[in-house]
Amino acid sequence: MNYRLSCYASRVDEKCCFVLERGGAVVDSLVLPFRGTNIKVNMLDIIARGIRCAKGYVKHEDLLVIE
Repeated sequence: MNYRLSCYASRVDEKCCFVLERGGAVVDSLVLPFRGTNIKVNMLDIIARGIRCAKGYVKHEDLLVIE
């Protein structure tokens, strides 16, 4: 099965989020407030949270695409 992890961070919207999809359907998602002013730190944090979330769904044979 293929999984897609879409990540987003914006200073303007003051939000960070990720969406985990499988076969076009949303499996899990999370929206957090933007912390501080460093977009790199926020983006890496939301990617790490998304990967930790995907850990419960993705099996050895599956493919995880991060965008």
